[in-house]
Amino acid sequence: LSKWIMIINKRKVISITGRYNTFQSPLKVIDESFEPYVLKFPCNLNDNSIIKEFICHFLLKSWKIPTPEIAILSVPTDLLESFKPLEKRERNIINNTICFGSKMLLNSIDMNNFLTARDLVSQRRIRNSLDLLKIALFDIWVENEDRKPTNNNLLLNPVGKSFEIYAIDHAFTFSTLDFKDIKHEDVSFSYNESILLSSLAKSIIKKQKWDDVTCSKYEEMFYLCIKDAETLFLNISDNLIANQLINSEDKTLLHNFLFNSKRNRAVIGEFFYIINSIK
Repeated sequence: LSKWIMIINKRKVISITGRYNTFQSPLKVIDESFEPYVLKFPCNLNDNSIIKEFICHFLLKSWKIPTPEIAILSVPTDLLESFKPLEKRERNIINNTICFGSKMLLNSIDMNNFLTARDLVSQRRIRNSLDLLKIALFDIWVENEDRKPTNNNLLLNPVGKSFEIYAIDHAFTFSTLDFKDIKHEDVSFSYNESILLSSLAKSIIKKQKWDDVTCSKYEEMFYLCIKDAETLFLNISDNLIANQLINSEDKTLLHNFLFNSKRNRAVIGEFFYIINSIK
C-alpha cells in the first residue's frame, strides 16, 4: 500500500464560514491553503466519535471505497472567539481535543436525491453504483449505525458527465460504543437500517444473478478487503498512536474486533441474509 495513505495531514484553520444544522453541527472552514473543509469536533472530552472518523477513513481507503481526503485541523483561539454561534463549552472542546477535517467535495450533491428518484437515466450516471453494495458490507463490518435508506451519508461527486459515490460520516461506527465495550465475536447490526434497503441498492441487487459464482466473488472480495485493511491497520497504528488518536490498548481492541475470523464469517453471512431477503 502506498506510503501517502499513512499520512495524516495537519492544517491550520484561517476562517470559519458557517455551520451545518445537523446533529453534530460541524463547522464550515477554510484552511491555510485556502481549501474548504468540514470540521467536526467531539460532543465532550471523552467522546471518541472523531477518532472513529479517522480510523474509518483509512479502512475505507484500504477497501478502495471513495471518501474525501482528511486532515487534523487546529483553530486559533481568537478565531473561535469571533465565531459567535459557538458556545463557550464548544470552544473549550475544540481547544483541547483533536478536530477532524473532511475536505469538501465542491459541486457534490447528497445522494438522497438519487436514491428516491424514479429517473433511471439519472441513476445510470453513477459510475461506481456497485460500490453501494460494498459500502453496505463495510457498514456491517464496522457496525455503522448511521447509514440507512433515510440518511445515507453518501455524496455524489461529479466526474465529467457522470457521478462517483463517496462515503462520509463515520462517527457512529463500532456500535457507537467505547472500544473497550465492543464485542469481538458478535455482529450488532440492524437489518432495517442497511443501505441495501434503499431503492437504488434494491435495483442493483435485483439486476444481478445471485448464483454461487456471484456470491463467491463477493465473499472473496470481502476477505481480500479485510486482508488489505489488516496490513494497513498494522502499518498506521504507530501513526495513530503518535497523533493521540488511539493508544496501545485501543490498537489491540480494534484489531481483535475487526479481524476476528469468527465474527467476520458472521459479517458476510449477515450481508447475504439481507441480499437474499431482497433479490
